Amino acid sequence: MVFLILSQQTSDINSSRAYRRLMERFVTLDAVASADISEIETDIAPGGLAKIKAPRIKEVLNKVLELNGSLDLSFLQEMPLNDAKAWPRQLPGIGPKSAGIVLRFSLGMPAMAIDTHIYRVSQRLGVIGPKVSVDKAHDILEAKVDPEEVFNFHVSYINHGRQVCRAQRPLCPECVVGGLCPSRKKFMSKADLAVLAAQEENTLAGSAGAPLPHVPQSEPINEE
Repeated sequence: MVFLILSQQTSDINSSRAYRRLMERFVTLDAVASADISEIETDIAPGGLAKIKAPRIKEVLNKVLELNGSLDLSFLQEMPLNDAKAWPRQLPGIGPKSAGIVLRFSLGMPAMAIDTHIYRVSQRLGVIGPKVSVDKAHDILEAKVDPEEVFNFHVSYINHGRQVCRAQRPLCPECVVGGLCPSRKKFMSKADLAVLAAQEENTLAGSAGAPLPHVPQSEPINEE
C-alpha cells in the first residue's frame, strides 16, 4: 500500500526511487509507521507530492496496525473475496482499485483492479454498460472473468487501452477485436469507414468474421 500511495500522479521510475530511499533508511514498514512525517517526506521527495503522501503513508500504516496489530496482510487470503476486498477499504484513501491491486498483485487473489484503461476498453467493447460506474465495474467484471484469467485480463486490457484503444484517437482499423466491437465506427474516419465497408462487401457471407445476411433476396429463388 505504501508503494501504491507513492505511485499516485508520478512515473514508475520516480515512485520506485522514492520507495527504495524510504526502505533504505527505515528498513521496515513498522519503522516507517513510527517515524516523523518530516522524515518520511524527505525520503520520498523524488516521487513528488511528498507533503501530501508522507502523512497519508503514516496514517494508513498506523490504521493497519490499529485494526490488525500487524502490517502483515496475508490473513486476507483466508477470507472470502468480497470480505477481503472490503477490509482494505477501511483505510484512508484506499478505494476499490487500490484494494484490488493489493489483493491481486501482493496476495495472488482473483480481485479486479479497474483503472482508466480497463474501464474504457470494457465499455467500448460492451463488456459493461455505458452507465456502469468504476466501482460497480469491479464486481461485474469479477463475475464475468474466470478467477484464473483475472491477471491475463488485467494486463491485456491495460496494454490494449494504452496501445490501441486510446482515449483520444483510438486505432480502430488496427484493432484485433474490431470485428467484435460495437463502438468502433463511432471513432473511425470517413476514409477508414469506406475501406471497412469495401472489405465487408467483398467478404463472402457465412465465412469467418462476416455477418450473415438477414434480409430476404429481392428475387425469388427458382427451385425447379
